[in-house]
Amino acid sequence: MLTTYRRDGRAVPTPVGYGIDGPELYLMTDPASGKVKRLRHTPRVSVSASTLRGHVTGPELSGEAQEITGAEAENARRVITSKNRLAWFFLLRKARREGRSWMVYAVRPSTEQGPHITDDTDQHAVAEEYS
Repeated sequence: MLTTYRRDGRAVPTPVGYGIDGPELYLMTDPASGKVKRLRHTPRVSVSASTLRGHVTGPELSGEAQEITGAEAENARRVITSKNRLAWFFLLRKARREGRSWMVYAVRPSTEQGPHITDDTDQHAVAEEYS
């Protein structure tokens, strides 16, 4: 579950596809989504393991989402799409047909708060619950 924040501070939780590579948590989203608009003005996020329907099942971890491009984004796309390849194939094919390329973000630990995604225990909990 990715929680982004509106300008007025209200939280907006959204289930997302993700990938974990070492200390990095990556996610992809359609550039037309509300998440992108919210992340432009407030990069602060929280992530937690959840079901596809949005039922949170793990600890909440704080961080900041940063758009990534180039080689790092290509690596992140491979990591994300390595899970559930068929679903990602259709989602990304549809985007390409519409002339869009999904945006890629890295969620990095927040320097302001305690536990974050580089903690092996928390990373394992998030990975287990999302699998």
